Amino acid sequence: MKNISAIYLFFGIVFLGISCSNEIDLTAEWEDIPIVYGLLSRQDTAHYIKIQKAFLDKSKSALEIAQNPDSLYYDNLDVQVEHLRTGKIYNLTRVDGNLEGYVKDEGIFADSPNYLYKFKFDNGEELAEGNAYELKINRGDSKPEIVAEEVIVSDIKFISPFEGTALKI
Repeated sequence: MKNISAIYLFFGIVFLGISCSNEIDLTAEWEDIPIVYGLLSRQDTAHYIKIQKAFLDKSKSALEIAQNPDSLYYDNLDVQVEHLRTGKIYNLTRVDGNLEGYVKDEGIFADSPNYLYKFKFDNGEELAEGNAYELKINRGDSKPEIVAEEVIVSDIKFISPFEGTALKI
């Protein structure tokens, strides 16, 4: 009986040892994933949106790829902001943020060029609270358009609970 138990134990250990692997594939096939961020502020005269692409390569270090601007930025984008109430469309132009006064700090990602998409309103126009704007990004090559909506909020007012109480932040 002890011999049968020992045989089962032996084959069980061999089976577990052969079937277990500690290798994990953390990468997948490349996929076009845009990364978009920006902030529309009523106090600004020019508005900037940053658009980059996600990157991944099975054969190269991410630290190496991050230093290559071709891996970070799209070549040909059509970027627009539409005022939803009036239907007016503003075309954004690609600029180097370093030349616009928004110098990118040195670090893991390439610091030059620092591409941003910029638009300014015509004379007399400004962002007004409650107005909604839609950002549209066309990547071409029959890829789906990227759309985001932004509603301009009113000024933030800090109210202290008691008259004369200092607000601690």
